[in-house]
Amino acid sequence: MSGTEKLRVAKSLATDLGSLYVQVVVGAAEHERVFYISEKLLCARSAFFRKALSEDWKEGQDKLVKLEEEDPEIFALYEYLSHHNKVPVLGSSKYRPETFEVDYRAEELLTAKLYILCEFLGDVISKNLLVDAMMEGLNETFLFPWPKTISMIYDGTSEHNLMRKLLQDFYILNAAPGWFVDMVVDEFPKEFLFAVCVGLVNKSYLSRSLPLKNDSQYYEKVEGESLNIGQSSNTEKRKKKAVRNE
Repeated sequence: MSGTEKLRVAKSLATDLGSLYVQVVVGAAEHERVFYISEKLLCARSAFFRKALSEDWKEGQDKLVKLEEEDPEIFALYEYLSHHNKVPVLGSSKYRPETFEVDYRAEELLTAKLYILCEFLGDVISKNLLVDAMMEGLNETFLFPWPKTISMIYDGTSEHNLMRKLLQDFYILNAAPGWFVDMVVDEFPKEFLFAVCVGLVNKSYLSRSLPLKNDSQYYEKVEGESLNIGQSSNTEKRKKKAVRNE
């Protein structure tokens, strides 16, 4: 146990899970896994389970919910998350230099998959914890979000989703010329790239304090002629010279 972490906590933090458990069957038939979870806990966290376990639904009467299209491994992580408010995605307690990026990318993908499941389940508390986890990982590693992660989030969320905004803002705030040189455009969702472009334009506009000066910086260099700040354009100079020769 950490020397700064207290073992005792406020009794108000204790959750009465109740005695009624529901059966949640996750995955396709050949890979399904059965979870037994407190109905009270599920309904406290998830809008989906509140509706599914209402007495008006068969699932609520039978206390059985089937999630055939979901991944049992990801749901197991969700079960832990909903019980402990901790995000169980770390492959190890410490990154190894030789596999640093590979290890982190695996965690990043798990975080995205968990977030998409929570989006489907309507669990806002868990979604916010996963936003914190994504931010924590990005700030620790200083890696840009992976295109595969971004695509996954875009495929599993709606237009104004805030995890999308987090990924966009990370690129906008940390963009550097090298990113644009090395990036493969087709790996990113078009909506993401558009949002990043808009954000960069807004960032540039807000940081601009003076109008553009020194128009010569936009002149094309003419062989044999030099450009100095404040001089008239080369085109105008040539026009004047031609008039004098006439």
